Order: sequence, then structure tokens, then C-alpha cells
Amino acid sequence: MTAVNAEENDHRPPHARWNFRMLVGDVSFFFIGISFLDTSTALPAAVSDLGGSATYLGILLAVRQAGYFLPQLFVGHYLRGAKRLLPFLVQVAFWGRIGYFPAAAAFYFYGKTNPALALAVLMIVYAISWIGDGMGGVPWMTIVGRAIPARERGKMFAWTQVISALSRFGVAAVVGTLLAQKWVAFPGNIALLTLLCAIGLMISWGFLASIREPPAPTSEDGEEITHEDDSISIGEYMRRLPLKFRERPDFALLAATQVLATASGACMPFLVTYASNARLPDNLPATLNFLRDGGLPGIFLATQTLGLLLFAAVWGNISDRLGPRTALRGVMCLGLMCPLLALAGGLTGVGLPLFLLAYFCYGAAQDGWIMVTNYLLEAVPKREQSVYIGLMNAASAPSLLFPFAAGLIVRWVNAEMMFISAAVLLAAGFIAASRLPETRRKS
Repeated sequence: MTAVNAEENDHRPPHARWNFRMLVGDVSFFFIGISFLDTSTALPAAVSDLGGSATYLGILLAVRQAGYFLPQLFVGHYLRGAKRLLPFLVQVAFWGRIGYFPAAAAFYFYGKTNPALALAVLMIVYAISWIGDGMGGVPWMTIVGRAIPARERGKMFAWTQVISALSRFGVAAVVGTLLAQKWVAFPGNIALLTLLCAIGLMISWGFLASIREPPAPTSEDGEEITHEDDSISIGEYMRRLPLKFRERPDFALLAATQVLATASGACMPFLVTYASNARLPDNLPATLNFLRDGGLPGIFLATQTLGLLLFAAVWGNISDRLGPRTALRGVMCLGLMCPLLALAGGLTGVGLPLFLLAYFCYGAAQDGWIMVTNYLLEAVPKREQSVYIGLMNAASAPSLLFPFAAGLIVRWVNAEMMFISAAVLLAAGFIAASRLPETRRKS
């Protein structure tokens, strides 16, 4: 991976301004939608209300990781050499997201009378949703690499985070109120959260379908670029993929960074229960008593969103000006603070203030995938991006074990040990990110 690739990817493709806006709308509404079932606040509460334990939550989080990352190896092979990627992307995204509408109805009608059935529906729909988005991961990232110049991608992602973060303040208020059952009683509150999630995701899909896909990259004489992977079988394709790591050790280092970065997302969902179980002060002011009545997830989501809002432009500016490696190191540093602050909050008795700081750091660092994506798109030539994107995300398979392992550690040992384990993994991720080479030439 060399600095030359950053300049190679820095030309201005056709419809760049239009696609910039459509991608901002796509990503913004996607994050607004999934915020209604956020894995660190609303989803744990929904699983608990439907009778599920920490083990069920760990399974759901592992299903999310597996559904998103594993299909990308096969999609990378299926789409190799394809001239157009958008039709496939639009189709898999639609079928992955539409299921939340019937799921909302199932929760409303069966959440109280048959909570086990409602929980099963949640797990099935959640899995299908992330499989659909996982199948779209390779074409989506490849289109971003073709449609947005390298030195504008940080700005694009910053806009998406600012818009979604501002919107999620309202989402946080809605989530907190619904989970506290102030407007709608259970199971209507869970059904409404799911319906709002579905609406946000389908608005995102509308923006996605409006993208004007740039043409496939061509050689200097205008001919379509082909390479040896375009005609091989799936078996041979899979056998050759490990060679990519041997040929590009820095790519292997980036994959390790991405895997280790997911440790913060695996541990944070358990902080809601950790903070709620006798971790709040006995002498809370009367104005904060709503925290004991189910309002804590909403406050945590608002704090997390504040961190995202304040740091979105920071990471985007650093990535565009100094390169994604520098931004990725900062993201990993803040990610490491999440379990450390949560652990300190429980062990020192300070409690709520440190828990809020943990969520703030989680919000500031939760979109580290953007920096990984920016680094990969700058470091890999366009003609090879779909292969490396699929391999990069499929290489994240070890992270599938993190949520499940976190649930088992909480159940068999305690939450403190889970936070310690996450901190060790994130420290290793920071070291890996620090060893990545630069993708930008020094001026």
C-alpha cells in the first residue's frame, strides 16, 4: 500500500456532487433508523422486556456481525468484473430492511401474549436485515470509492455523522420515553420503536436507489480493466484470498485493527444493565428519579450521540487533511477509554458520571469503520477494491465471537472481567493502528 494510490483515487468522477448528497442521505437515515434499536441501549432493553437474557443479547450481536461480514467473501466473488454494482446493492438492501414492518406488527400483537415468539421474530428479522446489508457492503464501499474523491470522503462521512447525530438527540428522547412506557405501554412501545427503525431504513434505501453509479474504472487507453480473478471459480477464489495477506502485510495489519476495534461495541451493550443494577446513587435528586424508571437508556443514547456529533467533523477533517491513519489512531484511543471508564465507574463507586463519559467516548469512536474504509480506499487501486473490501470485512469473522464471549463472561464471571478483556483487545488494536504505514505523501 503506497501513497500513490491516494492520488490515483483523487480525480473527480461524474455526478460527484449529486452522489455526495445521495450518500449523505443514505448513511444519515440508515443510522437514524438503527438508532431506534441501538445495540447499546434500546436493543438490550427490548430483549430484556421480551424475556431474553444476556445470552440472547450476545447471540443477537454475534448474528449482526456474522450477517454483515461473512457474505462479503461470496459477494466479492460474485461481483468480480461486474460493470454495474448498484442494481444488486439496491435489491439486497430492500429485502434486508423491509422485514422490520411485519416485525413491528408481530411485536404489537404477540409481545405480551407470546413474548418467546416475539423474541424469535426479532432475532430472525435482525439476522435477515444484517445479511442484506452485509451482501451490500462490497458494492456500497466500491461505489463510494468510485463516486467520491479521496480528499472529500472524510467530509462526506462527517456530514453523515453530524446529521444523524443531531437527529439522534430526538431519537434518544423518543427511545427513553418509550422504554419508560410514558406514552405507550409494553408491547406497543417495542413495536413503535421497530416501526420507526423500519421507516428510517427505507428512507435511507430511497437515497441509495437514487445514486448515479459511476462507470467501472478503465485503463489509460479507455479499455475496461480486467484481472486474473475475474474468471476463476469460487473454490480457487477462496484459496487465493489468504495470499493477499502474505503479499500485503500492512493489509493484514489493517484487518487486525478492524477486528480489535469491535471490542468496544461488544462490551457497551452490557453497560446498560450494569449501570441499572444498583449502580445509581441512592440519593438521586428528584428530577433524576426517572433514571430508575427506565430512562437510563435514553440518557446514555443522548450522551453517546453527543460524542458522535462533536467528533464527527474532527475525524473527517483529520482524515482529509492528515490521512486516515492519523484519524484511526485517535479513534482507537477513545475506543479504549470506553471499557476503562465503565470499569472505573463500577469499581470506584463514582458510577453515573464515569458511565456517561464511557458512552461519550463510545459515541466519539463508534464509527471507526469509516476510518478503516477510508484507509483501504486510499491504499488499494480501484480495480482491486471490491476484492480487498470483501476480504477485509470477511476477515473480521473473529469479532463474531466477541459479543457472545462478552455475554458468557458477564454470566459466568462478572461484568468487570468483561470490561477488562475488552480493554486488552482495544489496546492491541491501538498498537496495530499505530504501526500502519501512511497513505499520503508528505508535503
